[in-house]
Amino acid sequence: MFRIQSVGKNISDLRKNKNMTQMELADEMGVSFQAVSNWERGATMPDISKLPELAQILGVSVDELLGDEKEAEAIKKLVNGEEAGISGEELVDIAPIMKPTQIKEEVERNKQKISMQDIIALAPFMDNDGLKEIAETLLRKGESLEGSIQDIVGLAPFMDSEGLREIVESLLGQEGVIEGSIEDIAALAPFMNSEDLKKIAETLLGKGKSLEGSIQNIVGLAPFMDSEGLREIAESLLGQEGVIEGSIQDIAGLAPFMNSEDLREIAETLLGKG
Repeated sequence: MFRIQSVGKNISDLRKNKNMTQMELADEMGVSFQAVSNWERGATMPDISKLPELAQILGVSVDELLGDEKEAEAIKKLVNGEEAGISGEELVDIAPIMKPTQIKEEVERNKQKISMQDIIALAPFMDNDGLKEIAETLLRKGESLEGSIQDIVGLAPFMDSEGLREIVESLLGQEGVIEGSIEDIAALAPFMNSEDLKKIAETLLGKGKSLEGSIQNIVGLAPFMDSEGLREIAESLLGQEGVIEGSIQDIAGLAPFMNSEDLREIAETLLGKG
């Protein structure tokens, strides 16, 4: 992974060795002197397409400029548009100095070499739409998405709630074919809104026309759901005919997240006093 501060120091040292001012280097590169200042302070990096030009002006190779032969080789492949393309590992290495659109284009061009683990590592450098599209592409087999909820847990912190919901719903399948568990959804819960979370939980718990499972199944989701949605799922799990799948101990796990009236009614049902 790039050490931007180290590269910035290299640029600064090489410029000084050439007896150039920041303004002179900026003029040579066709950028502002503030841009050069930011490079040297390690605040930003030059555009990846400008690195060969910068290295030439400073009288060094791209390898010497970057201080890493492996990363320099990946950049050369990218700049030269080599047909063979770059690997997922190489793309991860140079992602910090690539624009989100560049990363998306390279992933699409080299998708046979890119794994979901690579995408998770690239996620902090991609925009929401690009990340969603790439995740869908990697998960896609045939006409629908195939995979598991676990496949996208690592992407969740970098996706917006709508994109996350759409991918999860696609993974669950049009006919309710489930590849995931409530435990997986609990890992996604902090990144989803309460209504989406309720719908996804109902799908994972649903068999036929009613929910089947236990109160314990949703304890891990409770901190991330609103009280109304939590009550509705709990009531569905208890069954239309009072078939109870749960215990007072399970309800104790939900208690901090429910209002007192809902909690009383559910406790009465579990105790057989409804």
